[in-house]
Amino acid sequence: MLKWGITLLLFPLGIAIANQQPSTFREIICKDLNKRISCGPGEQINILNANYGSMGRSQCSFSNAPSAACQTAGTYELVKSKCDGQQSCDLLAADQEFGDHCPADDKYLDVNYGCAAGKNI
Repeated sequence: MLKWGITLLLFPLGIAIANQQPSTFREIICKDLNKRISCGPGEQINILNANYGSMGRSQCSFSNAPSAACQTAGTYELVKSKCDGQQSCDLLAADQEFGDHCPADDKYLDVNYGCAAGKNI
């Protein structure tokens, strides 16, 4: 009898813990545009991935098709240092922010981030 009581008490806790997974989002910011990424009240940004360059088709309307996939080294680290732990963060997708490693291509910033409550995300 005691064994079933413990099982029933632990099972609902497992569901509550499983439902606390962070939300994830993706933002594509076209070259020379600003965008604010943000989380809900009491949540903090956790940058999962970030690339600046020409990574193929995007929602940006460019006149030039990318010549080849081109990503700027250090983008993830720069975006992570700027935005991690913040409730919101303004990002500018521009060569002066990330460098111009693909001069012939139109570029964009592709950011994947999560939102989670608390300081340790």
